[in-house]
Amino acid sequence: MHYLVENSEVLQALSSVMLILGFPFAIFVFVLDRRKARQNEISEIYINLGDSYFDFVRMTLSAPDPNVWEKHDNISLTSRDIGQKWALFEALVSLFERAYIFSYDAGKTGEGARNWRPWETTMREWCARDDFSEWLPDLVADEDPDFAQYMLALCRAARETPRRTAHIIAKAHNNVD
Repeated sequence: MHYLVENSEVLQALSSVMLILGFPFAIFVFVLDRRKARQNEISEIYINLGDSYFDFVRMTLSAPDPNVWEKHDNISLTSRDIGQKWALFEALVSLFERAYIFSYDAGKTGEGARNWRPWETTMREWCARDDFSEWLPDLVADEDPDFAQYMLALCRAARETPRRTAHIIAKAHNNVD
């Protein structure tokens, strides 16, 4: 006990040093842990959105012929087919809206941009379709205003500048005939 009384100043100094070094270290560890947890949440959202899109694709492929994958308006649809196609497009727009709300940021770089690009590409491909782009204003009428504006602008851009793949497919089709 006598030793502790004689060295109380040393112990007090050590306690102060531990507090001075330990507190910032604890804050650093906490911030690092929160950042990692946020990255895990973002990854989980991205994975869930991707799974939802694949569920949409599976749903459309198993639907009783709503011709959702038919890109041209020259097919004859019954009113039931039109209703099914509308419902599928509503589901798709809802999924796109969730992706936009959780993933879109105009200034994103790095991982965020890499996660967003596939969504934008998919949205652009759907917007290049005559049926989808024709119905889009009604489909996004009650959605998030920023999302609706983004989709309509994306649709205009997709219609103005067709993708190279469409040109390649048309050229290949013309060579076959």
